[in-house]
Amino acid sequence: MRDTPALRVRDPRNHERLERGIAGALGVCAGTGADDLRIRLDSTRIGGLLRLGGAGWVAAANAEASVGEYVRQVLGALDASLLPPPHPG
Repeated sequence: MRDTPALRVRDPRNHERLERGIAGALGVCAGTGADDLRIRLDSTRIGGLLRLGGAGWVAAANAEASVGEYVRQVLGALDASLLPPPHPG
C-alpha cells in the first residue's frame, strides 16, 4: 500500500470526515441514522471509490481513454460488491 499513491493516507481525519458526511447523507435517504452498520459500510465503500477512482480517472484521461467507460467499470464493480438489501421476515 505504501507504493500505491492512491492508497497512502496523508491525513486519516480527512477520510473520516468524508465518510461521516457520506454516512449522514445516506442515513437521511435511508431513514436510518448515520451510525447504522449498513450505512457505515456503504459510506466507507463510497469513500474508497472516490479516493481510488480519482487516480484512475486522471490516468484514463491522460491516456486519452474513455473516462466515462472507466467510471462505468468502477461503478459496476462497486454495484456487484454491495450486499443485496435484507429480505423482510
